[in-house]
Amino acid sequence: MPEGLLRSRRALVITTTGGPWFFQRIVKASRALRVSTSDTLRFSGFRTRTLLIGRCRKIDDTKREEIRRKVRRALDHFAEK
Repeated sequence: MPEGLLRSRRALVITTTGGPWFFQRIVKASRALRVSTSDTLRFSGFRTRTLLIGRCRKIDDTKREEIRRKVRRALDHFAEK
């Protein structure tokens, strides 16, 4: 097995879905998210974190602000470590 050359690097993957986040995470097992994190970034040596934001088909200003807060919290938490 090759050794990841980017071991000191970290990545935050933010993904949006049209349906509820739990459906993507549990039922469908989110293959696209797994490909981008495990199969690509982790293979290269990155330590990864993911943020899955659901129900983004139609968003109003309230939902947009909620998403912005979630992303900001994730970025702040990610930057601390």
